[in-house]
Amino acid sequence: MNELVELTKKLIEIPSVSGNESDISQFIHEWFDSYGLNSRIVDGSNVVCELGRRPFTLLFNSHIDTVPPSGDARFRAIEKDGRIIGRGATDSKSSVACMMMAMRELADSGIEGVIFTGVSGEELPHLETKGTYRLIKKGIRARYAVVGEPTVDLETDRFTLGIGSRGRLEVILKAEGSEASTSGEKKVKNAIMLMTEAIERITTF
Repeated sequence: MNELVELTKKLIEIPSVSGNESDISQFIHEWFDSYGLNSRIVDGSNVVCELGRRPFTLLFNSHIDTVPPSGDARFRAIEKDGRIIGRGATDSKSSVACMMMAMRELADSGIEGVIFTGVSGEELPHLETKGTYRLIKKGIRARYAVVGEPTVDLETDRFTLGIGSRGRLEVILKAEGSEASTSGEKKVKNAIMLMTEAIERITTF
């Protein structure tokens, strides 16, 4: 447990604001390398470590970037009352540390078919900058996934395990109509009415 705590603190103390994750990705890559694990840095600052070959059964995924620090939230790791406090401690460097050590233990046990992805850019708003999206575009797949993003039970306001995710779908809707005079009797396609109907069907789906 002490090793896990120290690794978590080390990750917290490496500044990794979104867009500037090279230092932490290099640290994770070198950590894996020191234990003889096959890892590489992909597409900027995403760290990939594989046990065995594709197809993979299990994927460990967590992001290594953080939002900028504010107030007293600096890149310092403080142990207090049995907790580790610092920028990214919860979201999501503690889970990164757990997954790194899990990969090492699985490798020592001879287990294969597992892949770790420590991804960058997840705190940025645009989909194209997110490491998970970029790795999926490169063909990384697994049958099951454990995602390190913290999950809060809305009823108890406590952290918990979540099964599945609501997800998100972005689409562009386009409605085409015809020009017509309001005084005319001929009925034409009205783009506004078509879009209104489409929105109604989506919201009541």
